Amino acid sequence: MSTTSPLSAGSASAPIPRGPQDLTREWLELHVGLEEIASVRVWPPVEDQGFTGTVVRLQVTRKNGEDTWLFAKFFDPTRGTLGRQHHVNELAFHRELAERSGLRVPRAWHGSVDDEGHGLLLLDDLTQRTRSGDVFGSSSLTDTEQLLDELAKLHGATFDSSGLSWLPRPTIDAAEQAVAFEPILAAFRERHDRRCPSGIQAVLDWLATSYETLVERMLKVPFAVVHGDLNLGNVLRDEDDGPPWLVDWQLVAVLPLAIDLSLVLGEHLLTEHRRRSERELLSRYHSRLPEACRDRYPPERLVDDYRWGLLFRLTVQVRFWSERAGTGPQRRWLEHFMSEGRLFAAVQDHWESLLQSND
Repeated sequence: MSTTSPLSAGSASAPIPRGPQDLTREWLELHVGLEEIASVRVWPPVEDQGFTGTVVRLQVTRKNGEDTWLFAKFFDPTRGTLGRQHHVNELAFHRELAERSGLRVPRAWHGSVDDEGHGLLLLDDLTQRTRSGDVFGSSSLTDTEQLLDELAKLHGATFDSSGLSWLPRPTIDAAEQAVAFEPILAAFRERHDRRCPSGIQAVLDWLATSYETLVERMLKVPFAVVHGDLNLGNVLRDEDDGPPWLVDWQLVAVLPLAIDLSLVLGEHLLTEHRRRSERELLSRYHSRLPEACRDRYPPERLVDDYRWGLLFRLTVQVRFWSERAGTGPQRRWLEHFMSEGRLFAAVQDHWESLLQSND
């Protein structure tokens, strides 16, 4: 079995378990640093969170009767190179940035990946003491404010980044991206165009000829470390009403910071709440950035970047649903996206301003 170094406690070279059956008492004691284990019980996750790989919960009972609950994420190399890179990036986040970021993230007990692509990440299981957001629900104004405060910490610490040694900034060619997007948009429209509001159909018409313009504009947004997948299921809260816990960092990347902002404001909030509070929320986020960032990033530029981020977020959804008909288990996801129409409304609210800023 291939080996690599763990994130934290344990042996300097730990064999990587391939599945839950390998997480034995002996392995956990030797490679994770848990002592005096009486038994290990495997439980399924509370619900499918869309992880890339197998996910289980572990109940580790010590000989003194105390329980330690862990969340185990296994990576399967058959899921491809991109999936493996997501796993590597998530491990790197927990190793390099999680502790010093000031964010509330679960403790990482062990993380490893080998040359064959097998990997494991062991985290604190927070489901015993937190509640997950409802991915089909909405966020309150207070919860959104707290989440934006956390994003300001993350983005501010890595603001305008040209890349980190452990998380390089990707090379993005706008022209190549535009060519690749053409069949994606066509497939989406063939599947779902009739369900899109007429205003969004006009936006899709624009994207068919101007996607390269969108990418070029997004490349002007300050780059920072972004979470990349802050749906409400990845935002956990406990009873202390403090900052949220942010989980599932498999899409962490150095990308335009508007990617996180557009998801949170464009999809978490009910449309009427976003319209009423959007400017104040963006102002709050800006005020929470470090002073050195604020001096280089005027509030009006943030607002314009956010607008372009909403349009880019729409293309992310187009990409996702271009390959999916929205039947079976996916039906509820598609109905939520189409029927709620939060992102559609946000893009349409800012469409005229976007066109003017592009002149």
